Order: sequence, then structure tokens, then C-alpha cells
Amino acid sequence: MLALAWFFELWNGRKRLSTKIILYEKIENIKPENRAALIADLQERTGLEVVDIEIGHIDFLRDVAYIKMTYPLEHGKTTNSIDQITKFK
Repeated sequence: MLALAWFFELWNGRKRLSTKIILYEKIENIKPENRAALIADLQERTGLEVVDIEIGHIDFLRDVAYIKMTYPLEHGKTTNSIDQITKFK
């Protein structure tokens, strides 16, 4: 019984993560050596604590890249259901 209570306490205390897909225009920051600058820029612009990033499609003609940003959810919050990738015409 005590182990079960410990497990639920541990499970409730873990960080829940969510992701956002961002169309990012500072193309020079997607280089591996600029990762810290990219994360700092995303944190400053979104106000969220960035836990991880994943660089997706890169469009060198428009100098933009899709980036998947992972961040922790606040306690009691749910994932934002409006986030989605939108395509340009």
C-alpha cells in the first residue's frame, strides 16, 4: 500500500511536456554551433522554458525553418489543442 502511494506521488510530481511547431526565420541560428542562441531566442520570444528542440523542414529560398519546441506544462494545465502546422499558399 505504501509503495502504491509512493508511485502515485512520483507520477503526479513528474513534469508533463508539450510541444509547439514554430516557423522560425532566424535561419543562422539553426546551425548546430548556434543551438544555445536558438534556445535562448525561443525562450525570450515565447516566454516558455525550452526543454528540447527539433529542426524540421528548412526552406532556404524563404530563409525559414520549422522547429518543434518542447516545453514543460504548468501544473494543472493541459496541452494547447489549437497548435498545428499551417501551410502557406
